[in-house]
Amino acid sequence: MSKKFVDTSKLMAATPRKTVAKSASDDEVVSAIHKSSRSIRTSLDIPEDIHKQIKMLSVERGISMKDLMLQFFVEGLESNRVG
Repeated sequence: MSKKFVDTSKLMAATPRKTVAKSASDDEVVSAIHKSSRSIRTSLDIPEDIHKQIKMLSVERGISMKDLMLQFFVEGLESNRVG
């Protein structure tokens, strides 16, 4: 039994084309997420056991690991503030 050839060219011509939205730059996306100021992306090498603890705590709190790490950074900086 041979397969029938189906001409789909007419179907595609009738399909309206979707417009592609202009993609935002990385800086625009980061600025939209962190409205207060511009962010800088960085990498940290941390021991696996600490990563696991951070992951578990972020799940318990229902927040992302990134947000939890930012909380830790802010709390640490505020506790070391002089004056």
